[in-house]
Amino acid sequence: ITTKEEVLGDLGAHCAHSPFGGSAVGLKPTVDVQTSLESHLASPPATTRVCRKRVRSICSLHSVKDEPSCPFIASTGGGWRERYTSISPLAFERRILCNMNAEVPLRCLLVGHNPSDHAWASGTGYSNPSNRFWKLLRESGILPATWRPAASPEELCNNIAGDLGIGITDYLLVPGSEAQKFDRSRMLRARADFYQRLASHAKRAGGAPRIIAFVGKRQWTQCFEPPLKRVESGPQVLLPPGWPFAGTEHFPAGSASHLSGEGCSTAWVLTSPSGRVAIPPSVRLAEYKALSDALSSLDWPGKSL
Repeated sequence: ITTKEEVLGDLGAHCAHSPFGGSAVGLKPTVDVQTSLESHLASPPATTRVCRKRVRSICSLHSVKDEPSCPFIASTGGGWRERYTSISPLAFERRILCNMNAEVPLRCLLVGHNPSDHAWASGTGYSNPSNRFWKLLRESGILPATWRPAASPEELCNNIAGDLGIGITDYLLVPGSEAQKFDRSRMLRARADFYQRLASHAKRAGGAPRIIAFVGKRQWTQCFEPPLKRVESGPQVLLPPGWPFAGTEHFPAGSASHLSGEGCSTAWVLTSPSGRVAIPPSVRLAEYKALSDALSSLDWPGKSL
């Protein structure tokens, strides 16, 4: 490695993969890391291996635990990542953090169960053609008809947060296309990591997402002890133990006040868009339209949707 961009790329990948509770959450490097790297680049080691080892050493020395962690970026497959703001094509290709766009409080954060094998390989959430996610978002109006109408799933996924204030993450940050293979103990271990990622994003952005919508019921029910046996779609009144944000459970579900609490996040549940979930298409679409209606009532800083 001989260029600043390549070293910073290695640093970004390292920062996004520190182990935490069975998943991965990175430590955010301080400004001192940049200074140390500039000094290091003045006389780089002869081999890539040594240089990468030094980068990791620098990151470890200068990371601080009380700073919000970086969004997750996978080191395998196609570089699947959390999307809290827009990701440039170059950052996506190189699997590095994109510093061009600052995180801001989101209108909505969509939470999947875990990346499918297809999504992990492509780096793009819900990329499997059998998954109805992007089609549902378009048909329901969550994605406005005039917003990137001919874009690919990759382009939509990389720009939905920055353009529309709708972020994307998953409860588990490991690939797999069989949700039931992740047993109760695994889901429970991942809960603390998931909550930490939510809180870290809110700290980086300066506020929590107004709505946190679970794209699938299983990941929501598994937040509870014991897991909920049944849950209705739509805004939730009951919140799980340890939920990191103030809820809006004191307002009637679906009311304007329920969706406008300052500093609060409304938990919302949707039926999974997976083709494996048997549900009448009209019923599933109605659930997503209800979320679209709720989002249309929410202001988002400086954006005209």
